[in-house]
Parts: sequence; structure tokens; C-alpha cells
Amino acid sequence: MKINRYIKNPLIFGLSCSLVGLLYLYYGIFDSILLFFVFGAFHGAIVQLYSDYKTRKVKLDANETEFLPRQQAIITALCSFDEAMKVCLAAVKSLKNCKRNRFDRDIGLVTAKTGITWNSSGTKIEFKLRTITENATEIEISTKCSTRRALVDNGESLKIMESLKDYFFKENEAINRRRLSGSSGIPINVKAKEFEESRVRVG
Repeated sequence: MKINRYIKNPLIFGLSCSLVGLLYLYYGIFDSILLFFVFGAFHGAIVQLYSDYKTRKVKLDANETEFLPRQQAIITALCSFDEAMKVCLAAVKSLKNCKRNRFDRDIGLVTAKTGITWNSSGTKIEFKLRTITENATEIEISTKCSTRRALVDNGESLKIMESLKDYFFKENEAINRRRLSGSSGIPINVKAKEFEESRVRVG
């Protein structure tokens, strides 16, 4: 059953803090668990509200899955595998404060990571490439918070995903212009991939 994030995340924060309250039972403070639970739940609600605020600054009409700290999208590039790989490497360079971690042509994988900022502990980026035909390559992009099991990421994953989509759209426009001038190009079609919440692994 799907649980609203304003219930789920404060509940997780509250239960985590209530574990600290167990330490005070030794001193006979039996209401410590409740106090720590209330404190944790309140803190979790504030964190969730702030993350939602930052997410809506990225995309005002964000849907439910776009508030999660993990985002995924599918890109279909009508080009060869090697050409698509070059597009992915260029996309990584287009991001601010981002470094490539791994490049493996044999398995069609490119990974990168953004640095720590005041608003984020960093975001991991992954490109998985799969050859469809000689002139078509499927690219699956995923972005997620570097902190394991993060419940919120202040919209950073969505922000990076939107930046990557914008990059591919701009590349597509440039390619179309070259086509109109008689040059060959690499038309790229970007399509958001729908994922049920049960299939999205937080963190």
C-alpha cells in the first residue's frame, strides 16, 4: 500500500530517534521514547517540507515520483553505440561540479558523481547503453543521492535529470540544424520512463 511521504518519512525519522530514547530507560525516564519520537517526527516533517520546496523550485508541477531521491529516464539515440557513448560523456562534462568515475565501453556503462554542496551530499549519475540496431541505441539514465537510503535529497536528483534532458534536447536541435544543412546527425528522442513507487529503490 502506498503511504504518503508526509506520513512515511516523519514516521521513519520518529522511530529512528525513539531508539535513542531507549538509552534513557536506564535512568527511569519512561516517557523518553515518546519524547524522542515526537522530536524525530517533527524534524522529519520539516526536512520533507524543505525538500518539497526545493523540488518545486526545479519543477513546479512535479509529480509524486519526482519528489523521490532517485530519478530515471530513457533516451533513444538514433545513432551507433560509440556515438551514443560520446554523447553521454559530453553530457557529464556539461554538468557543474561533476566528475566521471567509470567508463566501460564493453558493458555500455558510464558513471559520474557531483560534489558536496550546501544543499546536497552529492548525486550519483549512471548511464546504461544498449544497442537496439546498428543506428539506434537505448540509454537509461539514473540519478540518486550519494547517501545510502536517503529519504529526501532537496530536489537534486530531479535537478540533474532535468539538466541532462535539456542537454540532449539542445543536442537534438543542433543535430537537426546540421541535417537541414545537408550533414548527417544523431537525432535523439528523450522520454521520461514511468516507474511505480514499488519499483523505485530509495537512496
